[in-house]
Amino acid sequence: MDRRSFLYRAALLLAGNLIGLNGFQRALASQNGKAPLSSSPTISLIIDDIGYSRCRAREFLELDVPITFSILPRLRYSEELAFEIHRAGHEVMLHQPMEPYAHGLEPGPGALYVGDDRERIARTMEENVSQVPWAAGVNNHMGSRFTESEKEMLEALQVVAARGLFFVDSLTTSRSRG
Repeated sequence: MDRRSFLYRAALLLAGNLIGLNGFQRALASQNGKAPLSSSPTISLIIDDIGYSRCRAREFLELDVPITFSILPRLRYSEELAFEIHRAGHEVMLHQPMEPYAHGLEPGPGALYVGDDRERIARTMEENVSQVPWAAGVNNHMGSRFTESEKEMLEALQVVAARGLFFVDSLTTSRSRG
């Protein structure tokens, strides 16, 4: 087993141990279409920054555990990986690029910025969702500056809600409005 595979498996085993083996078994049972054993809390594993490389996504798919993949829009492999991940039975999310505080750090294509008007935010979000088929939800990529802006976040979240999607705040800042 190569180093990368070892690290992925170790991280997943650690997560299973942190929630207890029964919690891990519940998550697997839920993935396999069986009813969870109880209504105890569960943990979701979200792997983000997907879309740059097929190999990275496929390594996670080979683990055969329930994982949610958050895919960056407008990248070379974004759409292809969304289909592949969905076919494998995993949940897909849009990893929405948003403006960070770090000057000179580009969040990527399809990013939202403080100062964008309502129409640009809605258009960009709609285009990005269409780039990631099967997206059930959205989480922010970078975005410390954007997520602190209540006005712009509200406009972005209105698009998320209108599409029937959920939002997971990556909490890149403690002052997030997400």
